[in-house]
Amino acid sequence: MDRKRGSLWTGLLVSLLFSVSLFAQTSDDAEPLQPFFEESVPSEKIKVEQETVETPTVEQERLFVEVTFSPEQPVVNTPWRISMMVDYSHPEYVGARPPEFPEALRLDEMRIEPLIREDRSRWTAVRWTFIPQSPVPEDPIHLGSFQITAPGKIAFTDEMDIIVLSKDPAAKNYRPHLVWDKIQTPFEMGASGSLLLRLFDWNPLRPYPKISLAAPEQAILEEIPLTQADIARSAVLRLSLIPLTVGEVTIPRLRFKSEGVNLEIPSLTIQVVPSTKGTISPQTLEPIFIVDTISPSATARFPETVPRIPAVFFRIAVGTVSQAKTLWEHGEKAEALALVRRNERDGVFGFAFAPLRKDMEQALGLVPSHDETWIPKKVCLIAVFCSLTGLMVVLFKRKPRQVRKRASFASVLAALAFGCLAGFWNPLQRKTAVFHTSDVYPVPEFKSAITGQINDGQWAIIRSMSNEWVFAESDDLSGWILFEKAVFY
Repeated sequence: MDRKRGSLWTGLLVSLLFSVSLFAQTSDDAEPLQPFFEESVPSEKIKVEQETVETPTVEQERLFVEVTFSPEQPVVNTPWRISMMVDYSHPEYVGARPPEFPEALRLDEMRIEPLIREDRSRWTAVRWTFIPQSPVPEDPIHLGSFQITAPGKIAFTDEMDIIVLSKDPAAKNYRPHLVWDKIQTPFEMGASGSLLLRLFDWNPLRPYPKISLAAPEQAILEEIPLTQADIARSAVLRLSLIPLTVGEVTIPRLRFKSEGVNLEIPSLTIQVVPSTKGTISPQTLEPIFIVDTISPSATARFPETVPRIPAVFFRIAVGTVSQAKTLWEHGEKAEALALVRRNERDGVFGFAFAPLRKDMEQALGLVPSHDETWIPKKVCLIAVFCSLTGLMVVLFKRKPRQVRKRASFASVLAALAFGCLAGFWNPLQRKTAVFHTSDVYPVPEFKSAITGQINDGQWAIIRSMSNEWVFAESDDLSGWILFEKAVFY
């Protein structure tokens, strides 16, 4: 009995030792327990920290954005648009995040649309349209930066300060004109003098015109950069002029077009004296502004020459001269010369008007031009008709024995007919005109350089026409002139 109890206690002791050893092995493989007094970390924070560490940061590329305004200056109660051209070809993936808009700018519309530029490249346009409200006096409106995004790209526009105008400056009727500034005259030969050209009443929203002048004869002309003082005086051109001869140096009048505005540089005549090396005192020099001289045509009198015509046609001649004198006294001198030239060319006694026409040209300060080709058109037509009629009568005559005589006579008549046509065909087809005072251009374009000037009453042959221009040619000039300056006859 005692032996059975001893075996039982021995088995229980072995089982207990085996259980203890198994529990100790399991505890070594498990994580150590945290002390109960330490602060535990929430599972959400652990998860966020793990995602932050595992997710790599990717730097976004920058977009190219071009910003324009229409109009350049906002005006109260007038739509004002900010256009942002984005260098990205898919508008559906472009996003725009605006800043906080001030109260003075009321958003009217926002659009994102495709844009095809001049080089055929595809971009995206983001357009914001505002209606400016009442402007804040002397206080610009601050507009923050716009954020433009595309897949993997981002861009920020510059912040801007905006001044809202109460009235559109373009609504003013500007009358720009160019004026030479006062100069110290006379200039000395071989010495440099300064010239300044100023522009008044120019629209400030337009860029200033670019002006260049050709050097006049016997002088050296050089452009000098403008200073801040020149710009403050509305100057657009400063020149250095060195005369090479004694007498006068003239910068001719120049007309041109800039930004759709017709401008004219007035002519300037400068007196040049021999170099005295300081003998002329500056106190004796007075500023003189030289203006255009009065044209001879403004004060020219109508000649008293009377055409010498037989009494039968004298009344008609007197009526023509009276009509020409009326046009002349009303300032239409080109029209008066055209009337006299037409009678000189077409009248039965047209050659008798040549002396009157030459006196009219001399009164205008012109060199007498070529005489008109006398073409009594009715006489020519009658001569041609008679020649052709006689030729037909000879050819259809019923005397067969005189064939040779008929043929020779017919050939003479035909030669006369063709000679008559050849002699008068070119003058009949040639177009001529008398011109009002006008500039002459090498090409039919206002932007081209002016090659000369045609005076009031000048005669020329019209070689060709192009829209509003005619190509005129005379003894001393050839070039393109405005069609409205020509008086055809």
